[in-house]
Amino acid sequence: MKPLPSAPMRFLLRPCEPEDLPALERFAAASPVGITTLPNNRVALADRLARSCHAFATDDASGEEIYLFALQALGGNKNGSDKVIGISGIAARAGFSDRFYSFRNEFVVHRSSALGVNTRVHTLHLCHDLTDVSLLISFHIDAAYADTLAPQLLSRARLLFIAQHPERFADRLAAESAGIADDNGRCPLWDAVGRRFFGMDYPAVERLTGGRSKSFIADLMPPSPVYVPLLPEEAQWAIGQLHPVAELPFSILLDEGFDTDTYVDIFDGGPTVQERIAMLKTVARSRVLAVRCTEQQQDSLGWDVTPRRDSLGWDVTPRHDSLGSDVTPRHDSLGSDVTPRRDSLGSDVTPRRDSESARNWQIVASAALGQFRAVLTQAHTSPEEITLDRIAFDALGVTLGERVRVAQLDVADLDAREVALTGISANEASR
Repeated sequence: MKPLPSAPMRFLLRPCEPEDLPALERFAAASPVGITTLPNNRVALADRLARSCHAFATDDASGEEIYLFALQALGGNKNGSDKVIGISGIAARAGFSDRFYSFRNEFVVHRSSALGVNTRVHTLHLCHDLTDVSLLISFHIDAAYADTLAPQLLSRARLLFIAQHPERFADRLAAESAGIADDNGRCPLWDAVGRRFFGMDYPAVERLTGGRSKSFIADLMPPSPVYVPLLPEEAQWAIGQLHPVAELPFSILLDEGFDTDTYVDIFDGGPTVQERIAMLKTVARSRVLAVRCTEQQQDSLGWDVTPRRDSLGWDVTPRHDSLGSDVTPRHDSLGSDVTPRRDSLGSDVTPRRDSESARNWQIVASAALGQFRAVLTQAHTSPEEITLDRIAFDALGVTLGERVRVAQLDVADLDAREVALTGISANEASR
């Protein structure tokens, strides 16, 4: 468990601005081999940033747009200023000007009645099934914030942006995750397949693509299926495997309901997930609600102590003890006291634990295009309204009664203490 923060952390997702170029450079420099949509090149990054700014500003969407988002830790720097701690993005159409290639996993059945033999062989088929789907790209999170809720907001809020502006995107969404490659750029699948046709190592071919379409590579690949059993064992094992930095973020996509088994990247064999947007958890459970605001009260440590009561009339005003432990009064549906308690050694001695605080985590996104904002906050909702505290209300830049898109974040399985501190484990690195 990391040391307790002096107050809960707050995060804001917004469109990238020209002033965010140094942050993009910082994340690009720290990216492992294979992350190509955030190239480690200032000119290329400035060009992508300019394209993103234009996409947010234009009403005439053609499908070639990219949208880059910055995640801020509000008051997160030592000097109290806001800091960009993460970057993520969306490409409106994969392979907009060309085909978008992947390997499709298939199994071929061979049968011989004379020999009584029946075999099922794994093959990789070069395809462009995902051409013209929308694509999640450029996800990077500051390592210092990997064990907070920041990666959840950075990953899932993009889905609310898509749901808010469906006319700009396809009805299917995909995301590539980095596959197996070591620090020197050695990639088992590329070495076994692609290198034999092009005579280039994996880092060189990734630099050559630079986030562009891979069609000029795929056009030279053999159209015949790749029979996986004929590959070296190391290459076979690498198919569908994740680079270590992509394991936790991949779990966020998995939790959203993406199909993870059908496609892999043609270079490193990392999984390429895809699904219909309407089927994804955050989109399916999202609602459009009117905003209300309550004036938040804070104690001397910055904890929210705004007076509240639940639907049964019980006092549920947030409270924390001198160690920062959550001691907010709680009662279950029968009226039993389930307020979290800890003994002098810090051990949990709560008689029973409810999930009220976990149920109230909401991702809230404004409806604006260029002024899109999203926050993650604990808030009470009704069928028509959401009540935000003053910090979330001001961060979103909304007005009373304005309609926002809201999706509940499922953290019911988290430890109650971690929920109160906005801490869960997450990290992501996808192309």
